[in-house]
Amino acid sequence: MNKDIRVFRNIIQTPDGTLLESLHIKDVQEYTDTVDGKTYKMWGGRASLQREVTGGKELTLRDKVGRFFGKKFGYNLFFGKKFGYTELSIECDYAAPFPFVRQNMRWGLLGKDSKRAEHFILLKDILVEFIEDMLRNEVIDPVAKMWMERELKHREKA
Repeated sequence: MNKDIRVFRNIIQTPDGTLLESLHIKDVQEYTDTVDGKTYKMWGGRASLQREVTGGKELTLRDKVGRFFGKKFGYNLFFGKKFGYTELSIECDYAAPFPFVRQNMRWGLLGKDSKRAEHFILLKDILVEFIEDMLRNEVIDPVAKMWMERELKHREKA
């Protein structure tokens, strides 16, 4: 995947309408669909799109979508449909509209004492102090860093 493009939301929809979203690289979501009886499993968070579909009449899919389809072809929506799910993942780069990013970029937070369970929050809802701390203390990918800096500038103008 291009270093300037990141997965902002890693999400699929199963045939019965259930949404599965992976929030971080080891966050595995699994669901057995009530319409087709297949088990849908996905993971990878913002790092890559990982999918596995099993059940029904045959073993249908085990593929690392981010490694094959994501790098060479972009996210292949037909690929998901072929195996029963709808790919709803969102990717974003430096040129994305800022209002879109604020509404879709999620970040994992532990809280000030780092003892609270990790929770995910939209960029527009993160406290200014947290954004400033992350920019100062953490190693953040260049795209996320740029959007956090733009969020701080946006709030200064508001």
